[in-house]
Order: sequence, then structure tokens, then C-alpha cells
Amino acid sequence: MNTLSDINFNYDRAIRQAERLEVLSRRLKKAANEDMERILSAVNRAWKSASAPNYLRKGETVEADLATMAEDLKKTALKIRTIAEQVREAEMEARRIADEH
Repeated sequence: MNTLSDINFNYDRAIRQAERLEVLSRRLKKAANEDMERILSAVNRAWKSASAPNYLRKGETVEADLATMAEDLKKTALKIRTIAEQVREAEMEARRIADEH
């Protein structure tokens, strides 16, 4: 059975991992929303060949993929937080029960 410090250590570690995922999610969202938009706008202004529209469509696909990945990371972080809380509560209850007997 885990000690109280083990339970808190594992919970804190899971929360830190969730925080890292949230940071990555925000960075990817920024890349999708701002950076890709700026890049594609600059390409659109500078590149006037027949293949430019195809390149821009591919860029828009990458932009959408980045936004999807950002949302997936955010959802994963939320699930980690939820599971970490549930596990901590269950382990604390198990400790309480064990301490009573």
C-alpha cells in the first residue's frame, strides 16, 4: 500500500504532466492560429504561380491538423487530471480503511 507521501508524489507528478501537455496545447494552438495564418498570408501575397493555391490548401490542412492536435492535447491533460484525482481519492480511502483495521 502506498504511503501518504507516495500518494501525493504520484498525484503531483501526474498534475505536472498534465500542465506540460496544456503548455504544448497552447503553443500548438498559437502556431495554428497565428503563425500558420501569418505564413500562409505571406505566401499568398508573394507567390502568384499556378501551384500557389495547391500549396495554400496544403498549408490550411496543416493549420487544421495543428489545431486538432492542440485540442487533443488539451483533452488528454484534462483526462490525466481527472484520473489523477480519482486515483488519489481511491488511494486515500484505501489508506483510511487500512488504518481503521
